[in-house]
Amino acid sequence: MSKIGEFFDKFEDLLGGKNHENKKRESMGSGLEKRIGGCFLLAPIDLAMLIALIFGFDADTFVLIGIIAGIVSFIPCEIFCHYLNKRIAEQETEDAAEDLNDDIESISLKVYIVAAIMFLVLLFLSFDVDLSPFN
Repeated sequence: MSKIGEFFDKFEDLLGGKNHENKKRESMGSGLEKRIGGCFLLAPIDLAMLIALIFGFDADTFVLIGIIAGIVSFIPCEIFCHYLNKRIAEQETEDAAEDLNDDIESISLKVYIVAAIMFLVLLFLSFDVDLSPFN
């Protein structure tokens, strides 16, 4: 478990959160956590590209915004994955835990596909290519 997850567990206990039983259940695999991390990384970069296109920033500013967005997206990703793992572990039955894990996997795949397509479209739009047949 990561230090960020441990910190938020302790913080939740201090705020009067219920003590969770430590059930040994299946949690998300590392591939799924990496896909969720990719979603958390691609979405801010897409937003930075969109802002750069709207306001006409140069490439250096876009790279800076993308790097900052990538660094900042790490913490919410860790918190999100930690709470999803807790949520899977709290399920009543193994079937319910598997269903929740499958739902998380399908939703994260859809978000990842949409973010990747948005990235490619914005990347294509960021090039100054004149595609009009009438020059």
